[in-house]
Amino acid sequence: MSMRLRSGTVADVETFTRLINAQHQWLRGEDLWQTDELAALLVSPTSDPVRYDRYLEVDGVAVAAIHTHTSPPFDKGTLYLACPPQPRRAHHARYLLEAGLRLLRSRPQLHDASTINIDIPSEDTELIELVRSAGFARANQVAIMEGLTSDIEPPSHPEGVTLEEFGKSADLRLGYAVIRAAFADHPVWWHIDEADFLYMMRKDPTALAGLSMVLRRHDEAVGIAVNFQDTTRRATGLVGLLAVMPHAQGLGLGRLLLLESFSRFRNRGWGHARLATIYGYHAGEPSVYQSVGMKSVYFNDTYLRSLN
Repeated sequence: MSMRLRSGTVADVETFTRLINAQHQWLRGEDLWQTDELAALLVSPTSDPVRYDRYLEVDGVAVAAIHTHTSPPFDKGTLYLACPPQPRRAHHARYLLEAGLRLLRSRPQLHDASTINIDIPSEDTELIELVRSAGFARANQVAIMEGLTSDIEPPSHPEGVTLEEFGKSADLRLGYAVIRAAFADHPVWWHIDEADFLYMMRKDPTALAGLSMVLRRHDEAVGIAVNFQDTTRRATGLVGLLAVMPHAQGLGLGRLLLLESFSRFRNRGWGHARLATIYGYHAGEPSVYQSVGMKSVYFNDTYLRSLN
């Protein structure tokens, strides 16, 4: 049995998709990504699979992989580990985790105190034990929540509030500005680079026209819902990003965006909606989602450590 570590290639998007979906089918009985959807993450303005991804082969077949990512302002790095069940899984995962940390250390923009984060499905106790042994500490849980779109009545729009479609033909930088302002107080490891966001909105095949929207209040853009077709469950919409500017929070605008998202999913014949939220980060979350019938179905644990 021969084992080797190799660099990634652009063509490896299909390989990573196969590996990460095999892992999630084993854990949760569903796929996590479509190939074209994952390409918007692995091959983007700030991602280079040749320089920053590694694949572990056994007898010439890729059995596990790690994707590393960092972007301006370079105060954090992220690891994505795809390691389906196999003989010597823990050994392979450790080998790749160490390789991923080496790759991040090779990025000259990162410094010793840069935050490194990795998300692990909460039921994957083997990988959780591994990242803990590598110096990572659990920071929080991300709840994946699900609800029925059929249970929601179409929302009413308060006076002075309008919704406009957000997508490839819209002012994407305006939408990004709303997101950055709304999440300005979130931890450093929560961040999406503007170039990556624009690339995702233009390239992700699940970012279908008519799903996403910008909310204006008295002609000011104060909220946004970035929605997708969910790939983990058929006939399901995904609320990818839901954001309201700080000075407009507490007015029910987030709930309005959520209900309108449900309505747009239902209009496409989708009976379910999903989203992910940092569990317990803000008071009232996930109660706003529970108020529209959403329930937690899975949890991912976020683990953090410094680069060195």
